[in-house]
Amino acid sequence: MNHFSKKQKGIGLIEVLVAVLVSAIGIIGLMALQTQTMRASQDTYNRSHAVWVFNDVINRIRANEYYASNYAVNDFTCIDKPEAICSTLSIDNDREEPDADLCTPLEFAQFELWEAVCPHSDTSNSFHSSSDYILAPLLSITCVTDGCPRSNSAMQVTLSWQNKIDTENRSSISEVVTP
Repeated sequence: MNHFSKKQKGIGLIEVLVAVLVSAIGIIGLMALQTQTMRASQDTYNRSHAVWVFNDVINRIRANEYYASNYAVNDFTCIDKPEAICSTLSIDNDREEPDADLCTPLEFAQFELWEAVCPHSDTSNSFHSSSDYILAPLLSITCVTDGCPRSNSAMQVTLSWQNKIDTENRSSISEVVTP
C-alpha cells in the first residue's frame, strides 16, 4: 500500500535538480579559482625572472662603478642591438671578432644593459637567460642628483615588463642604488 500523498509526487526529482545546480555552481567556482591561481603563478614566475635581470643590471653597474654614470638611460628598450659588441659571449654567427678592445666606456655600458635586459633566445626556441622569459622589458636608470656628478652617485633603477596574462598592464621593480 502506498502511503505517499499525491502532493509529494515529483519532489525527489526537484531535489535532484537543485543538488545538480548547487554542484554545478561549486564546480564553476573551483574552475574560476584555478584560473586565478594559474595567473598568479605566471605573474610570480615572470617577477622572479625580472628580479634576476634587475639584480644583474645592478651588479653590472657596481662592477663598473668608476663609469657608473654611463649607465644612466631613460626608457632603454631592446629594439636595436648596440653597434659595439663588447664581449665574446654575445657574438652572432655573422660576426667574427668582438669589439671589446675598441669599446668606449659609454659603448661598454650600453652593451652591458643590452646584454642583461634584452632576450637572446635563438630560432630553436631555447632560452639562455632570465631576460628571455620577460616580455617587452623597459629599463630606466636615472641619477638621483642632477647629472651624476660623481661616479658613486645614487641612481634610481627601474625595470618594467609586460604581463603575460594581463597584457594591458605592466609590472615593475624599482630601487635606489649606490655603485
